[in-house]
Amino acid sequence: MTGLQLVKKLRHSQEITLYNDFFVDDDKIFSKFPESLFIRDDNIFLHIRSLDFLGEFLNMNSILLITFVKQLIRRSPNLQSIGFFLYWVENMTDLVLNFLRPLKKYLKQIKKCYLYTEGDIDEKFISELANLFPSLTLLSIKVDWYCNTAEIVNLCLVNMKHLIHLEMVLEDIPDYLDEDYIDRIKMDKEIESLAMTRDIQEWLKRNTLLGKISPNKIFRAEKTGNDLKIWL
Repeated sequence: MTGLQLVKKLRHSQEITLYNDFFVDDDKIFSKFPESLFIRDDNIFLHIRSLDFLGEFLNMNSILLITFVKQLIRRSPNLQSIGFFLYWVENMTDLVLNFLRPLKKYLKQIKKCYLYTEGDIDEKFISELANLFPSLTLLSIKVDWYCNTAEIVNLCLVNMKHLIHLEMVLEDIPDYLDEDYIDRIKMDKEIESLAMTRDIQEWLKRNTLLGKISPNKIFRAEKTGNDLKIWL
């Protein structure tokens, strides 16, 4: 691919997805058009609304790829959605935060964030994500089996002031884990899952801050399989 071909692809694009296989040998690819890493025409970026990353996050360590992606984010004034659909590596959520921190001032307009990867979805992560995306109205995340569902809902409610839609994909406990303490967790999770499936609205009222919101403010929720969706 040449720089000119890249510009033509971007010119009328509203959604951009960066696949891992495109950057298998990214240093070699980008070395063919180093001048094109900086695209002079600002109009190229005006149509971009969505940016997604698929594949292995390790490839984000490439300085050439990071240069190109940062340019996309900085120069796309209408970018409203960003997604990370990444394979597992250790401390994945930390890697995502490390990548986003230098771009903080360019993320204020982001309203939708999709995060499907492995890692701790805890207070530190949620609070910093909310700080990086202050205008977030939709958060869609994959929740690892060992995370506390109610706690994550509460963290999102407290930290994300503009949130109106929360989606969570609740991971099953892997079959290969069979230690005694895992059996206890499995039992608790099964009881929780049954209660959520029976009446998700009631479960949320009893176990999260949604039960303490103003009676004038109504929320709606549904759970289908492992997918939990909440509308505020």
